Amino acid sequence: MRSTYFFTLLAAIPAAMATSIEPRGPGTTAFIPSWEFEPLPGGKVHINGTVEEALAQLKQMNPNYEPPNPAPRTSTRSVFASLRRRQQTIITKDNVICNNSPPTNHFPVVAEGVKHLRSVKGQPQASGGPANCGRVSCSYGTAIWFCNDNTHAITLNSFKDIASMTAHISKFCAPNWTTPFSGQAFHPTANWNVVIHRSGC
Repeated sequence: MRSTYFFTLLAAIPAAMATSIEPRGPGTTAFIPSWEFEPLPGGKVHINGTVEEALAQLKQMNPNYEPPNPAPRTSTRSVFASLRRRQQTIITKDNVICNNSPPTNHFPVVAEGVKHLRSVKGQPQASGGPANCGRVSCSYGTAIWFCNDNTHAITLNSFKDIASMTAHISKFCAPNWTTPFSGQAFHPTANWNVVIHRSGC
């Protein structure tokens, strides 16, 4: 079952509620992603929130912390092109819906979120849906969501799977990177999807 979500914006978000998740369409639910990190040798911790929030907390725990798999310093376009080449699952235009949510024009921010997702270890998990979504990345008004449309819980191989789907949204919804865009990419067989849109963060 393919669920199309219409994400809306909060008019304003108080600083104390920076992790709040904006309301979505009827029937959708939200979860807060949890990440496992090792900020100090032998000391694993679980942190809830977006990848940016998690990395910020890690820096507070250990100012010298660096992700175990830091993303290479490449151009934004190169990041997306590389992800699309590496993805084994074929994503076509039929698997992507464009401009179904408030659009963003912050292409470098999307790329930065993708780089963060590529650099962290662990496997994304989501409890059963349909339309159960977690905001895995959000900064400078641009959010990336991971959504489960199965009625059972799922676990992906890595956060790179989400990053790859993000690259396909960019490919089909903003091929020239000149106009604001939003989009939703559906995995063709596994019944989960990724959403990019403008957000209050």
